[in-house]
Amino acid sequence: MKGYWTPPTLPSWALPEGYKSSTQQQQSQQDNQRRQNNPSNQGRTQQGNQGGNNQNQQQGNSENERNKLFAYIEKFENQIGLKNQPNIIVRIFNKANSDFQIKNPNEIGRANVSQLSNYYLALRPINDILVVAQKQGVPLEQVLTFAQIVKPQIKVESIFSLFFNVFKEDATKIIQMINAEAQQQRTA
Repeated sequence: MKGYWTPPTLPSWALPEGYKSSTQQQQSQQDNQRRQNNPSNQGRTQQGNQGGNNQNQQQGNSENERNKLFAYIEKFENQIGLKNQPNIIVRIFNKANSDFQIKNPNEIGRANVSQLSNYYLALRPINDILVVAQKQGVPLEQVLTFAQIVKPQIKVESIFSLFFNVFKEDATKIIQMINAEAQQQRTA
């Protein structure tokens, strides 16, 4: 067999503690250099980087990805109801990123793309469930009941107990139950 195979890059939460792959180390070093060279990037929002040469274009692509992640993260935080609960934002972000800890939500602006992606992946399933429930007019209590059925091994007391316990597959099952409930309500 001819050719080569590049091993996949795992997210930081899937790696053994203290281990970083060479590409993650390079990305981390590049992010650190960028932060040192541009001290104005300390806030929560980030500005895109327009460049003429290849390195600037790569940075621009990375900044575009960061900006997209920031936009989704802010949207998800609003839809989930986290904007008025900064302590929960910090707890979720820190649990999603064992290699980068923050003390307040404004420090998220210092995170690299990988860390933002980890936080995004923590918010996404819960956001998807809540968006469908709201669209279908299914109350939160019913959604939590569905979550308890799908995840009997955890005690579901609030939407926040779903973080890091409900993943994409679980969210899909809960969404199917929400849709079925909404369909049943419409025909009743």
